[in-house]
Amino acid sequence: MRHLIMRIITSALGFLTIAGASAQTTPPAGTPVTLPMDWLEGHMQSAFYSTVISMLGGLIAFAISTLFVVKQMRDTQQWNVRKTSEEMLTSMITGDFPRLMDRLILEFEWDILAHTHYDTVAANATPAELSHIDVILRNVLRHLEVTCINMKNGIIDEEICFDYLRSILTTFYANCDSFIRKERDRRREEKIFGEVEGYARKWTGIIAQERQGVPYRVVRKQFAKAR
Repeated sequence: MRHLIMRIITSALGFLTIAGASAQTTPPAGTPVTLPMDWLEGHMQSAFYSTVISMLGGLIAFAISTLFVVKQMRDTQQWNVRKTSEEMLTSMITGDFPRLMDRLILEFEWDILAHTHYDTVAANATPAELSHIDVILRNVLRHLEVTCINMKNGIIDEEICFDYLRSILTTFYANCDSFIRKERDRRREEKIFGEVEGYARKWTGIIAQERQGVPYRVVRKQFAKAR
């Protein structure tokens, strides 16, 4: 937008310069009729002002139409982001993500959304069982991390993701924070699943505000706007 305004201003200055130069050009010599200088100067000045006003009117009309086009493009972009968010989240909720969580229930009797912590499950599992659990958790967290990265970069809409994943993301992180630390130690990388952690903490705070009675119109201001 800034570049567009600068281009409009530059064009206006160019038009004014050309008009000024034209106004100062002397009429061709050799005419047999001699006009009064006052009348001639007044006529040229009037023509100059008319030209300037006409050009400014055109520039204003161009600027207004350009602003409408930019607004329409921005609205279209936001709609596309929201549509992409809905499609991606629907695919996630109906795809491998829930099947991975169902495996934890069917194979290890661990409902991760029932507020049972990873440490409790790990203490009662054999080494072989724990290895399988860790593989499943790693895959679940990868799904969530990709979603959070997309939110961070404005590819999908955070508010829509919050509506879909608020309970899953916050509860999953609360029950698996020690597993995340374990993965970071194992891979010697402190940023492993860092986006999951960041959004889980942020959303936990938002949910706490809702429970305290903060109106949603106030709460929603904390969501990053899709670009």
